Amino acid sequence: MLKTNISYDFVHNQYNLTWEELESYAKRAKLVVVEIIGASVFMHRVDEKVLEKLEKGGVIRKELLKIELENCTNRSLVNFAGHLQIVCKKK
Repeated sequence: MLKTNISYDFVHNQYNLTWEELESYAKRAKLVVVEIIGASVFMHRVDEKVLEKLEKGGVIRKELLKIELENCTNRSLVNFAGHLQIVCKKK
């Protein structure tokens, strides 16, 4: 996937856009990019059983969410996210 951006984890092969590609499409459409957001950046990479244990504690869950929110717009990290979102406005 690192070379082609294609993942084979689903029934159909999936092409995964990078934030750079997403931004270029928005600019071609003459939109101003306000923000690029990754969701989730870290937590989808944690083993499910480990994540379940971590999320049971209210304090730990709040800290995990805080870490995600602090980093979800960091463009050096958003391409690792499970999903990308782009916020744009008209020129």
